[in-house]
Amino acid sequence: EWRLRRVADVPLRALAPLPTEPAAIAEGERLARVLGCASCHGPGLTGAIIAEASGMARVVAPNLTRRVPTYTDAELARAIRHGVSRDGRALWAMPAPAYLH
Repeated sequence: EWRLRRVADVPLRALAPLPTEPAAIAEGERLARVLGCASCHGPGLTGAIIAEASGMARVVAPNLTRRVPTYTDAELARAIRHGVSRDGRALWAMPAPAYLH
């Protein structure tokens, strides 16, 4: 409960323009695969149930194919690296240790 209600004070930081050429996109897909994004977010990053205890809790990783386009690059970097949602709340299973630095 404490972790879900925690508010983090991590400012948004401007990023250098992200590369858009096919090789850079392929490298991003490779990194997402080898660093395990799909282990929580499911095949194709379309969301998945991480844990479920009948009648107690259900933890679901969001569908990134829908969520990512609604975030700015800076908001997405803050979510991945610091585990902070757009509204400043803590994300339950983030930051992703592989992407922290």
